[in-house]
Amino acid sequence: GPSPGCLESHVAEHPETLKDYAEMLFPILVDISVTIVNEGIRIRCLSAMAKLFSCMPCEQLLTTVKDSPIIGYIAGFLSSGNSPVMGLALVITDMLMCRLSDQLSERFAREGIVHEVSSLCQRETVEPNPQMDALVSQARRIRDARFEPGSKAAKCAELDEVMKQASRAAELLDKEDTEGLVLAR
Repeated sequence: GPSPGCLESHVAEHPETLKDYAEMLFPILVDISVTIVNEGIRIRCLSAMAKLFSCMPCEQLLTTVKDSPIIGYIAGFLSSGNSPVMGLALVITDMLMCRLSDQLSERFAREGIVHEVSSLCQRETVEPNPQMDALVSQARRIRDARFEPGSKAAKCAELDEVMKQASRAAELLDKEDTEGLVLAR
């Protein structure tokens, strides 16, 4: 195949190629990655997305992902239990947060990605598992770099949790369940 330098120079000379590729193939990659049962094909789709994202200028990347359901699916990929899928989801998470954190932090919190990265950081393996250990290490790096306390994403996640608690309390009050309200604290 073409060398990476050749591809980069082609994209630099013909940016419309990347834009056309993203517009035509990205939605298909998303659909396949979510609906396919075959993990090998899911991994190839996520890998293609990561490669596509790495080549895109920030403005084009934002245009491509902002209205896409991929951000909503990332949390599911992170909790899938499939190490290669989880690893690619972490790569995509880090890439998007590195380049578009101001624009995507709130959505990452609302879609559960911040929670899934935090949950992955808490995992302990009973038996030695190099793949899982590497994923946990990568998740911790992302959490510390992108979702640290005080970051926009972390604040959004905290507010979402407060809102969930308030909704639960309102439901209990609607049912006039004051005993349940006391226990819910």
